[in-house]
Amino acid sequence: MTTPKAVSPTPLKKSPEGIPEGLPPEEVERLQKLQSKLTDFVLHIIQAFLRTGYYTPDHPESVKAKAGLYEQFQSLFEREDELAFLAREDQEQKEVLIEGVLPEPQRLSRMMMRGMGELYIPKFVNYLERKDLISLTMKSRMDKGEFTQFIDLMSDPSFLDTHRKEDKDRFISALYRSGISNISFVFNEEMVLAPDREMPWRARVTLSRMKKELKMIPYFQKMSGQELQVIRKRLLEDAIRPLRSHELIYSVVQNSDLAATPENREEAIEDVLVGFLPSLYLIGTTRAFLREHLNLKKLQKMDRFEEKSDRLLKKFIVRLKGVGTPEAENLLEEFFRNQLVTLDDLTPSLRDKILLEKLTDKFLKYTEQFYQQLDQAKDKERFIIIASSFVKILPELIRRDRYAEVLQIIESLKQHFHKKMMWALLAGQVLEEIGKGPVPLMLEEKFLTAKKEVRAAILPIFAALEVGSIPHLLNILRKSQDQWVRKNACEALIQIGA
Repeated sequence: MTTPKAVSPTPLKKSPEGIPEGLPPEEVERLQKLQSKLTDFVLHIIQAFLRTGYYTPDHPESVKAKAGLYEQFQSLFEREDELAFLAREDQEQKEVLIEGVLPEPQRLSRMMMRGMGELYIPKFVNYLERKDLISLTMKSRMDKGEFTQFIDLMSDPSFLDTHRKEDKDRFISALYRSGISNISFVFNEEMVLAPDREMPWRARVTLSRMKKELKMIPYFQKMSGQELQVIRKRLLEDAIRPLRSHELIYSVVQNSDLAATPENREEAIEDVLVGFLPSLYLIGTTRAFLREHLNLKKLQKMDRFEEKSDRLLKKFIVRLKGVGTPEAENLLEEFFRNQLVTLDDLTPSLRDKILLEKLTDKFLKYTEQFYQQLDQAKDKERFIIIASSFVKILPELIRRDRYAEVLQIIESLKQHFHKKMMWALLAGQVLEEIGKGPVPLMLEEKFLTAKKEVRAAILPIFAALEVGSIPHLLNILRKSQDQWVRKNACEALIQIGA
Protein backbone atom coordinates (compact mmCIF):
# COMPACT_ATOMS: atom_id res chain seq x y z
CA MET A 1 0.00 0.00 0.00
CA THR A 2 1.46 3.37 -0.98
CA THR A 3 1.67 6.07 1.61
CA PRO A 4 -0.33 9.17 0.64
CA LYS A 5 1.65 12.34 0.16
CA ALA A 6 1.58 14.72 3.06
CA VAL A 7 -0.68 17.71 2.49
CA SER A 8 -0.35 20.92 4.44
CA PRO A 9 -3.38 21.17 6.72
CA THR A 10 -5.88 23.87 5.83
CA PRO A 11 -6.38 26.25 8.78
CA LEU A 12 -9.72 25.48 10.38
CA LYS A 13 -12.21 28.32 10.36
CA LYS A 14 -14.05 29.06 13.55
CA SER A 15 -17.37 27.21 13.47
CA PRO A 16 -20.66 29.07 13.93
CA GLU A 17 -22.01 29.12 17.47
CA GLY A 18 -23.57 25.85 18.58
CA ILE A 19 -21.59 23.77 16.05
CA PRO A 20 -18.46 21.82 17.13
CA GLU A 21 -15.02 23.05 16.09
CA GLY A 22 -12.82 21.18 13.63
CA LEU A 23 -15.49 19.63 11.40
CA PRO A 24 -15.07 19.41 7.61
CA PRO A 25 -16.61 22.39 5.73
CA GLU A 26 -19.34 20.24 4.18
CA GLU A 27 -20.40 18.95 7.61
CA VAL A 28 -20.44 22.48 9.03
CA GLU A 29 -22.64 23.54 6.11
CA ARG A 30 -25.01 20.60 6.71
CA LEU A 31 -25.28 21.40 10.42
CA GLN A 32 -25.87 25.09 9.70
CA LYS A 33 -28.83 24.20 7.49
CA LEU A 34 -30.14 21.84 10.17
CA GLN A 35 -29.62 24.53 12.81
CA SER A 36 -31.70 26.94 10.72
CA LYS A 37 -34.49 24.36 10.36
CA LEU A 38 -34.38 23.68 14.10
CA THR A 39 -34.60 27.39 14.94
CA ASP A 40 -37.59 27.77 12.63
CA PHE A 41 -39.36 24.77 14.17
CA VAL A 42 -38.67 25.86 17.75
CA LEU A 43 -40.13 29.31 17.05
CA HIS A 44 -43.24 27.79 15.50
CA ILE A 45 -43.84 25.25 18.25
CA ILE A 46 -43.44 27.93 20.94
CA GLN A 47 -45.96 30.04 19.03
CA ALA A 48 -48.28 27.02 18.88
CA PHE A 49 -47.93 26.37 22.62
CA LEU A 50 -48.67 30.01 23.41
CA ARG A 51 -51.33 30.80 20.77
CA THR A 52 -53.57 27.78 20.80
CA GLY A 53 -54.42 28.30 24.45
CA TYR A 54 -56.64 31.19 23.40
CA TYR A 55 -58.71 29.00 21.10
CA THR A 56 -60.31 25.57 20.98
CA PRO A 57 -58.20 22.94 19.13
CA ASP A 58 -60.43 23.10 16.04
CA HIS A 59 -60.58 26.92 15.83
CA PRO A 60 -59.11 28.27 12.53
CA GLU A 61 -56.37 30.20 14.39
CA SER A 62 -55.42 27.10 16.36
CA VAL A 63 -55.38 24.98 13.21
CA LYS A 64 -53.26 27.64 11.47
CA ALA A 65 -50.71 27.63 14.32
CA LYS A 66 -50.29 23.86 13.97
CA ALA A 67 -50.28 23.72 10.14
CA GLY A 68 -47.15 22.01 8.79
CA LEU A 69 -45.65 21.76 12.27
CA TYR A 70 -45.48 17.96 12.36
CA GLU A 71 -43.77 17.86 8.97
CA GLN A 72 -41.24 20.41 10.23
CA PHE A 73 -40.65 18.25 13.29
CA GLN A 74 -40.05 15.06 11.31
CA SER A 75 -37.72 16.82 8.84
CA LEU A 76 -35.26 17.40 11.70
CA PHE A 77 -34.47 13.70 12.15
CA GLU A 78 -32.42 11.33 10.02
CA ARG A 79 -32.68 8.51 12.59
CA GLU A 80 -34.44 7.84 15.88
CA ASP A 81 -33.79 10.75 18.18
CA GLU A 82 -35.60 13.31 20.29
CA LEU A 83 -35.87 17.03 20.89
CA ALA A 84 -35.74 18.36 24.43
CA PHE A 85 -36.41 21.74 26.04
CA LEU A 86 -34.51 22.21 29.31
CA ALA A 87 -35.12 25.15 31.64
CA ARG A 88 -32.34 26.20 34.00
CA GLU A 89 -30.86 29.16 35.82
CA ASP A 90 -27.93 30.60 33.91
CA GLN A 91 -25.96 33.46 35.49
CA GLU A 92 -28.96 34.79 37.42
CA GLN A 93 -31.31 34.55 34.45
CA LYS A 94 -33.52 31.83 33.07
CA GLU A 95 -32.24 30.05 29.98
CA VAL A 96 -33.83 27.39 27.81
CA LEU A 97 -31.53 24.80 26.23
CA ILE A 98 -32.53 22.83 23.15
CA GLU A 99 -31.03 19.33 22.96
CA GLY A 100 -31.12 16.61 20.35
CA VAL A 101 -30.88 16.92 16.54
CA LEU A 102 -27.54 18.82 16.69
CA PRO A 103 -24.26 17.58 18.24
CA GLU A 104 -24.24 20.29 20.90
CA PRO A 105 -26.97 21.84 23.09
CA GLN A 106 -28.35 25.09 21.67
CA ARG A 107 -29.18 28.13 23.80
CA LEU A 108 -32.57 29.46 22.83
CA SER A 109 -31.38 33.02 23.52
CA ARG A 110 -28.70 32.61 20.84
CA MET A 111 -30.80 30.72 18.32
CA MET A 112 -33.43 33.41 17.81
CA MET A 113 -32.98 36.84 16.31
CA ARG A 114 -32.88 39.48 19.01
CA GLY A 115 -36.37 40.88 18.45
CA MET A 116 -37.97 37.44 18.34
CA GLY A 117 -35.96 36.29 21.35
CA GLU A 118 -36.97 39.28 23.45
CA LEU A 119 -40.61 38.65 22.59
CA TYR A 120 -40.89 34.88 22.92
CA ILE A 121 -38.19 33.63 25.30
CA PRO A 122 -39.58 35.31 28.47
CA LYS A 123 -43.05 34.02 27.56
CA PHE A 124 -41.75 30.48 27.01
CA VAL A 125 -39.71 30.54 30.23
CA ASN A 126 -42.84 31.67 32.08
CA TYR A 127 -44.81 28.93 30.33
CA LEU A 128 -42.39 26.23 31.55
CA GLU A 129 -42.25 27.73 35.05
CA ARG A 130 -46.03 27.72 35.39
CA LYS A 131 -46.06 24.08 34.40
CA ASP A 132 -43.20 23.47 36.91
CA LEU A 133 -41.19 21.75 34.15
CA ILE A 134 -37.42 21.33 34.12
CA SER A 135 -37.40 19.30 30.93
CA LEU A 136 -39.85 18.52 28.16
CA THR A 137 -38.86 15.97 25.52
CA MET A 138 -40.52 15.01 22.24
CA LYS A 139 -39.50 11.70 20.64
CA SER A 140 -39.10 11.43 16.89
CA ARG A 141 -41.30 8.33 16.72
CA MET A 142 -44.46 10.36 17.47
CA ASP A 143 -47.03 10.04 14.70
CA LYS A 144 -49.03 13.00 13.46
CA GLY A 145 -52.11 12.27 15.54
CA GLU A 146 -50.13 11.95 18.76
CA PHE A 147 -48.15 15.10 17.93
CA THR A 148 -51.33 17.13 17.35
CA GLN A 149 -52.91 15.82 20.56
CA PHE A 150 -49.73 16.76 22.41
CA ILE A 151 -49.79 20.36 21.12
CA ASP A 152 -53.47 20.68 22.04
CA LEU A 153 -52.91 19.34 25.55
CA MET A 154 -49.83 21.49 26.18
CA SER A 155 -51.82 24.59 25.27
CA ASP A 156 -55.02 23.62 27.13
CA PRO A 157 -55.85 26.50 29.55
CA SER A 158 -56.92 23.99 32.22
CA PHE A 159 -53.32 22.72 32.39
CA LEU A 160 -51.64 26.11 32.25
CA ASP A 161 -50.51 25.91 35.88
CA THR A 162 -49.43 22.50 37.21
CA HIS A 163 -47.52 23.37 40.37
CA ARG A 164 -49.88 21.51 42.69
CA LYS A 165 -49.73 17.71 42.89
CA GLU A 166 -53.39 17.28 41.94
CA ASP A 167 -52.84 19.41 38.82
CA LYS A 168 -49.82 17.34 37.85
CA ASP A 169 -51.84 14.16 38.31
CA ARG A 170 -54.64 15.55 36.11
CA PHE A 171 -52.11 16.47 33.44
CA ILE A 172 -50.53 12.99 33.48
CA SER A 173 -53.95 11.30 33.35
CA ALA A 174 -54.90 13.45 30.37
CA LEU A 175 -51.72 12.37 28.57
CA TYR A 176 -52.57 8.70 29.07
CA ARG A 177 -56.19 9.18 28.02
CA SER A 178 -55.05 10.92 24.84
CA GLY A 179 -52.60 8.13 24.00
CA ILE A 180 -49.58 10.43 24.26
CA SER A 181 -46.62 8.23 25.21
CA ASN A 182 -43.73 9.42 23.04
CA ILE A 183 -42.85 12.35 25.25
CA SER A 184 -40.94 12.69 28.48
CA PHE A 185 -41.00 15.40 31.14
CA VAL A 186 -39.46 16.10 34.53
CA PHE A 187 -41.07 18.38 37.12
CA ASN A 188 -38.94 20.40 39.54
CA GLU A 189 -39.91 18.21 42.48
CA GLU A 190 -38.72 15.10 40.62
CA MET A 191 -35.10 16.22 40.32
CA VAL A 192 -32.61 13.74 41.78
CA LEU A 193 -30.65 15.90 44.19
CA ALA A 194 -27.95 13.69 45.85
CA PRO A 195 -26.08 16.74 47.21
CA ASP A 196 -23.13 14.55 48.23
CA ARG A 197 -22.46 13.60 44.59
CA GLU A 198 -20.48 15.78 42.19
CA MET A 199 -22.10 15.61 38.78
CA PRO A 200 -23.26 17.97 36.03
CA TRP A 201 -26.76 19.43 36.24
CA ARG A 202 -27.63 17.76 32.93
CA ALA A 203 -26.73 14.34 34.34
CA ARG A 204 -29.13 14.96 37.25
CA VAL A 205 -31.92 15.76 34.80
CA THR A 206 -31.28 12.51 32.91
CA LEU A 207 -31.18 10.44 36.10
CA SER A 208 -34.38 12.12 37.30
CA ARG A 209 -36.06 11.23 34.03
CA MET A 210 -34.90 7.63 34.31
CA LYS A 211 -36.09 7.23 37.89
CA LYS A 212 -39.47 8.81 37.17
CA GLU A 213 -40.14 6.67 34.10
CA LEU A 214 -38.88 3.44 35.66
CA LYS A 215 -41.27 3.98 38.57
CA MET A 216 -44.14 3.84 36.08
CA ILE A 217 -43.27 0.34 34.81
CA PRO A 218 -45.21 -1.56 37.55
CA TYR A 219 -48.40 0.12 36.29
CA PHE A 220 -48.18 -1.86 33.04
CA GLN A 221 -49.98 -4.73 34.75
CA LYS A 222 -51.20 -6.59 31.66
CA MET A 223 -47.72 -7.08 30.20
CA SER A 224 -45.43 -10.10 30.53
CA GLY A 225 -42.03 -9.93 32.21
CA GLN A 226 -40.31 -9.96 28.82
CA GLU A 227 -42.49 -7.12 27.54
CA LEU A 228 -41.68 -5.09 30.66
CA GLN A 229 -37.96 -5.65 30.03
CA VAL A 230 -38.36 -4.26 26.51
CA ILE A 231 -40.13 -1.18 27.93
CA ARG A 232 -37.40 -0.69 30.57
CA LYS A 233 -34.69 -0.95 27.92
CA ARG A 234 -36.42 1.55 25.63
CA LEU A 235 -37.02 4.07 28.43
CA LEU A 236 -33.37 3.98 29.49
CA GLU A 237 -32.10 4.19 25.92
CA ASP A 238 -34.39 7.13 25.21
CA ALA A 239 -33.09 8.93 28.29
CA ILE A 240 -29.41 8.63 27.38
CA ARG A 241 -29.78 8.99 23.57
CA PRO A 242 -29.75 12.83 23.46
CA LEU A 243 -26.51 13.08 25.46
CA ARG A 244 -23.59 13.93 23.15
CA SER A 245 -20.87 14.50 25.77
CA HIS A 246 -18.62 11.63 26.92
CA GLU A 247 -18.29 13.16 30.38
CA LEU A 248 -22.07 13.51 30.73
CA ILE A 249 -22.71 9.94 29.63
CA TYR A 250 -20.07 8.64 32.03
CA SER A 251 -21.58 10.67 34.88
CA VAL A 252 -25.01 9.16 34.24
CA VAL A 253 -23.63 5.61 34.09
CA GLN A 254 -21.51 6.10 37.22
CA ASN A 255 -24.46 7.48 39.18
CA SER A 256 -27.09 5.16 37.72
CA ASP A 257 -27.85 3.79 41.20
CA LEU A 258 -29.81 7.02 41.77
CA ALA A 259 -32.30 5.91 39.11
CA ALA A 260 -32.77 2.42 40.55
CA THR A 261 -36.11 1.31 41.99
CA PRO A 262 -37.10 -1.91 43.81
CA GLU A 263 -38.27 -3.35 40.48
CA ASN A 264 -35.32 -2.00 38.45
CA ARG A 265 -31.99 -3.05 39.88
CA GLU A 266 -28.89 -0.91 39.52
CA GLU A 267 -27.00 -3.69 37.70
CA ALA A 268 -29.78 -4.08 35.15
CA ILE A 269 -29.73 -0.34 34.46
CA GLU A 270 -25.94 -0.46 33.97
CA ASP A 271 -26.31 -3.32 31.48
CA VAL A 272 -28.72 -1.33 29.33
CA LEU A 273 -26.76 1.93 29.44
CA VAL A 274 -23.34 0.44 28.65
CA GLY A 275 -24.81 -1.94 26.09
CA PHE A 276 -26.64 0.85 24.25
CA LEU A 277 -23.75 3.30 23.83
CA PRO A 278 -23.08 3.83 20.10
CA SER A 279 -19.46 3.33 18.99
CA LEU A 280 -19.24 7.08 18.40
CA TYR A 281 -19.56 7.72 22.14
CA LEU A 282 -18.29 4.42 23.55
CA ILE A 283 -14.57 5.18 23.19
CA GLY A 284 -14.71 8.66 24.77
CA THR A 285 -17.02 7.51 27.56
CA THR A 286 -14.77 4.54 28.31
CA ARG A 287 -11.73 6.84 28.45
CA ALA A 288 -13.56 9.02 30.98
CA PHE A 289 -14.40 5.87 32.95
CA LEU A 290 -10.77 4.65 32.86
CA ARG A 291 -9.49 7.97 34.21
CA GLU A 292 -11.98 8.04 37.07
CA HIS A 293 -11.58 4.34 37.81
CA LEU A 294 -7.82 4.75 38.23
CA ASN A 295 -8.40 7.72 40.55
CA LEU A 296 -10.86 5.66 42.57
CA LYS A 297 -8.40 2.77 42.87
CA LYS A 298 -5.72 5.10 44.25
CA LEU A 299 -8.02 5.99 47.17
CA GLN A 300 -8.25 2.30 48.19
CA LYS A 301 -11.51 2.89 50.05
CA MET A 302 -13.01 -0.49 49.05
CA ASP A 303 -16.47 1.11 49.28
CA ARG A 304 -19.64 0.69 47.22
CA PHE A 305 -18.44 3.26 44.67
CA GLU A 306 -15.31 1.22 43.98
CA GLU A 307 -17.40 -1.95 43.87
CA LYS A 308 -19.68 -0.36 41.27
CA SER A 309 -16.68 0.85 39.26
CA ASP A 310 -15.21 -2.68 39.27
CA ARG A 311 -18.51 -3.98 37.97
CA LEU A 312 -18.66 -1.33 35.24
CA LEU A 313 -15.10 -2.17 34.24
CA LYS A 314 -16.16 -5.66 33.14
CA LYS A 315 -19.09 -4.27 31.17
CA PHE A 316 -17.00 -1.67 29.33
CA ILE A 317 -14.40 -4.33 28.49
CA VAL A 318 -17.05 -6.58 26.94
CA ARG A 319 -18.25 -3.66 24.78
CA LEU A 320 -14.72 -2.72 23.69
CA LYS A 321 -13.97 -6.30 22.66
CA GLY A 322 -17.05 -6.29 20.45
CA VAL A 323 -16.24 -3.04 18.62
CA GLY A 324 -13.12 -4.28 16.83
CA THR A 325 -11.68 -0.89 15.82
CA PRO A 326 -8.04 0.19 16.30
CA GLU A 327 -9.23 2.80 18.83
CA ALA A 328 -11.01 0.15 20.86
CA GLU A 329 -7.95 -2.13 20.73
CA ASN A 330 -5.70 0.70 21.93
CA LEU A 331 -8.05 1.44 24.80
CA LEU A 332 -8.20 -2.23 25.77
CA GLU A 333 -4.43 -2.20 25.79
CA GLU A 334 -4.46 0.78 28.18
CA PHE A 335 -6.61 -1.20 30.60
CA PHE A 336 -4.11 -4.07 30.38
CA ARG A 337 -1.06 -1.82 30.83
CA ASN A 338 -2.70 -0.40 33.96
CA GLN A 339 -3.08 -3.97 35.27
CA LEU A 340 -6.87 -3.72 35.36
CA VAL A 341 -7.52 -6.73 33.12
CA THR A 342 -5.74 -9.99 32.28
CA LEU A 343 -4.66 -11.48 28.96
CA ASP A 344 -7.85 -13.53 28.90
CA ASP A 345 -9.89 -10.29 28.81
CA LEU A 346 -8.26 -9.13 25.57
CA THR A 347 -9.21 -9.76 21.95
CA PRO A 348 -7.25 -12.56 20.22
CA SER A 349 -5.26 -10.07 18.12
CA LEU A 350 -4.34 -7.92 21.12
CA ARG A 351 -3.48 -11.00 23.16
CA ASP A 352 -1.13 -12.11 20.37
CA LYS A 353 0.46 -8.66 20.33
CA ILE A 354 1.11 -8.71 24.09
CA LEU A 355 2.45 -12.28 23.98
CA LEU A 356 4.74 -11.29 21.11
CA GLU A 357 6.09 -8.37 23.15
CA LYS A 358 6.73 -10.72 26.06
CA LEU A 359 8.47 -13.23 23.78
CA THR A 360 10.62 -10.42 22.32
CA ASP A 361 11.53 -9.20 25.81
CA LYS A 362 12.49 -12.75 26.75
CA PHE A 363 14.64 -13.09 23.62
CA LEU A 364 16.48 -9.83 24.34
CA LYS A 365 17.13 -10.96 27.91
CA TYR A 366 18.19 -14.53 27.10
CA THR A 367 19.54 -14.16 23.54
CA GLU A 368 22.32 -16.74 23.80
CA GLN A 369 19.99 -19.37 25.24
CA PHE A 370 17.68 -18.96 22.22
CA TYR A 371 20.55 -19.57 19.78
CA GLN A 372 21.79 -22.52 21.81
CA GLN A 373 18.34 -24.10 21.66
CA LEU A 374 18.32 -23.63 17.88
CA ASP A 375 21.80 -25.12 17.45
CA GLN A 376 21.10 -28.02 19.80
CA ALA A 377 17.67 -28.96 18.47
CA LYS A 378 17.56 -32.78 18.39
CA ASP A 379 14.41 -33.16 16.32
CA LYS A 380 12.65 -31.36 13.50
CA GLU A 381 9.71 -30.21 15.64
CA ARG A 382 11.99 -28.53 18.17
CA PHE A 383 13.95 -26.74 15.44
CA ILE A 384 10.71 -25.48 13.84
CA ILE A 385 9.41 -24.18 17.20
CA ILE A 386 12.58 -22.16 17.89
CA ALA A 387 12.93 -20.94 14.29
CA SER A 388 9.25 -19.92 14.23
CA SER A 389 9.75 -17.88 17.39
CA PHE A 390 12.52 -16.00 15.56
CA VAL A 391 10.17 -15.34 12.62
CA LYS A 392 7.49 -14.03 15.01
CA ILE A 393 9.74 -11.57 16.82
CA LEU A 394 11.47 -10.09 13.76
CA PRO A 395 8.71 -7.47 13.07
CA GLU A 396 8.67 -6.48 16.75
CA LEU A 397 12.47 -6.10 16.75
CA ILE A 398 12.20 -3.83 13.69
CA ARG A 399 9.51 -1.75 15.43
CA ARG A 400 11.97 -1.34 18.31
CA ASP A 401 14.84 -0.48 15.91
CA ARG A 402 16.85 -3.51 17.08
CA TYR A 403 18.55 -4.07 13.72
CA ALA A 404 21.65 -5.82 15.08
CA GLU A 405 19.43 -8.54 16.55
CA VAL A 406 17.45 -8.82 13.28
CA LEU A 407 20.68 -9.34 11.34
CA GLN A 408 21.98 -11.86 13.87
CA ILE A 409 18.83 -14.00 13.56
CA ILE A 410 19.03 -14.04 9.75
CA GLU A 411 22.77 -14.80 9.77
CA SER A 412 22.23 -17.64 12.25
CA LEU A 413 19.62 -19.25 10.02
CA LYS A 414 21.86 -18.75 6.95
CA GLN A 415 24.67 -20.47 8.81
CA HIS A 416 22.46 -23.52 9.36
CA PHE A 417 21.56 -23.48 5.67
CA HIS A 418 24.97 -22.91 4.08
CA LYS A 419 26.97 -25.20 6.37
CA LYS A 420 24.58 -28.06 5.59
CA MET A 421 23.86 -28.56 9.27
CA MET A 422 21.25 -31.10 10.45
CA TRP A 423 18.22 -28.95 9.69
CA ALA A 424 19.64 -27.02 6.72
CA LEU A 425 16.60 -27.60 4.53
CA LEU A 426 14.26 -26.33 7.25
CA ALA A 427 16.51 -23.28 7.79
CA GLY A 428 16.26 -22.51 4.07
CA GLN A 429 12.48 -22.71 4.21
CA VAL A 430 12.40 -20.35 7.21
CA LEU A 431 14.64 -17.85 5.37
CA GLU A 432 12.31 -18.02 2.37
CA GLU A 433 9.34 -17.36 4.69
CA ILE A 434 11.12 -14.30 6.13
CA GLY A 435 11.85 -12.98 2.63
CA LYS A 436 8.19 -13.27 1.64
CA GLY A 437 6.79 -11.97 4.93
CA PRO A 438 6.40 -8.46 6.37
CA VAL A 439 10.08 -7.96 7.25
CA PRO A 440 11.36 -6.62 3.86
CA LEU A 441 8.42 -4.20 3.57
CA MET A 442 8.96 -2.93 7.13
CA LEU A 443 12.64 -2.42 6.35
CA GLU A 444 11.73 -0.58 3.13
CA GLU A 445 9.42 1.81 5.03
CA LYS A 446 12.05 2.45 7.69
CA PHE A 447 14.77 2.94 5.06
CA LEU A 448 12.73 5.59 3.22
CA THR A 449 12.23 7.79 6.29
CA ALA A 450 15.14 7.01 8.61
CA LYS A 451 18.36 8.88 9.26
CA LYS A 452 21.65 7.66 7.79
CA GLU A 453 22.63 5.75 10.96
CA VAL A 454 19.48 3.63 10.73
CA ARG A 455 19.96 3.10 6.99
CA ALA A 456 23.49 1.94 7.71
CA ALA A 457 22.10 -0.62 10.16
CA ILE A 458 19.45 -1.83 7.68
CA LEU A 459 21.81 -2.19 4.68
CA PRO A 460 23.45 -5.45 5.85
CA ILE A 461 20.00 -6.93 6.57
CA PHE A 462 18.92 -6.23 2.98
CA ALA A 463 22.15 -7.82 1.81
CA ALA A 464 21.59 -10.86 4.05
CA LEU A 465 18.06 -11.35 2.69
CA GLU A 466 19.57 -11.45 -0.82
CA VAL A 467 16.99 -11.97 -3.60
CA GLY A 468 14.04 -11.27 -1.26
CA SER A 469 15.30 -7.68 -0.86
CA ILE A 470 15.55 -6.77 -4.53
CA PRO A 471 11.90 -5.71 -5.18
CA HIS A 472 11.95 -3.53 -2.07
CA LEU A 473 15.26 -1.88 -2.92
CA LEU A 474 13.90 -1.11 -6.40
CA ASN A 475 10.78 0.37 -4.73
CA ILE A 476 13.05 2.62 -2.68
CA LEU A 477 14.74 3.86 -5.87
CA ARG A 478 11.33 4.58 -7.43
CA LYS A 479 9.88 6.36 -4.39
CA SER A 480 12.76 8.38 -2.98
CA GLN A 481 14.24 11.58 -4.38
CA ASP A 482 16.86 11.71 -1.62
CA GLN A 483 20.27 11.10 -3.25
CA TRP A 484 21.73 9.47 -0.12
CA VAL A 485 18.80 7.08 0.26
CA ARG A 486 19.11 6.15 -3.42
CA LYS A 487 22.90 5.74 -3.07
CA ASN A 488 22.49 3.40 -0.08
CA ALA A 489 19.85 1.34 -1.93
CA CYS A 490 22.23 0.97 -4.89
CA GLU A 491 25.00 -0.16 -2.54
CA ALA A 492 22.73 -2.91 -1.18
CA LEU A 493 21.81 -4.03 -4.70
CA ILE A 494 25.51 -4.22 -5.63
CA GLN A 495 26.25 -6.33 -2.53
CA ILE A 496 23.46 -8.72 -3.48
CA GLY A 497 24.83 -8.86 -7.03
CA ALA A 498 21.66 -7.61 -8.67
